[in-house]
Amino acid sequence: MVKLSLCEVMVALKEEFSTEKWSRQSVKKILESYDETCGDWKKFCKFDDHCYYRVVIDQGNDRYNLVVLCWNVGQGTPVHDHLLLSVSLKCARGRYVKLGLTSPEGERES
Repeated sequence: MVKLSLCEVMVALKEEFSTEKWSRQSVKKILESYDETCGDWKKFCKFDDHCYYRVVIDQGNDRYNLVVLCWNVGQGTPVHDHLLLSVSLKCARGRYVKLGLTSPEGERES
């Protein structure tokens, strides 16, 4: 698999989202080919002792946001919903745990 820099990832995402026929699988492949070991993401990182840090680095085609999120050890993000949006993640350093929510039986999500 060819490894991409952050700049190359942004170009590939813009190309993928330039059509109505973009696919989640293609986006996943682009993110998986990102070479986080080159460290080009580090210039966007800031850490805060009280809460996580979030910076949008690309608002590609107004169809997606490429975001860098930084958490210190033990920090988290409050439970939230992205409504009908699709979310893909790539961890550059460390690890994360993503918890999903389910509706109680008998209730419908709206």
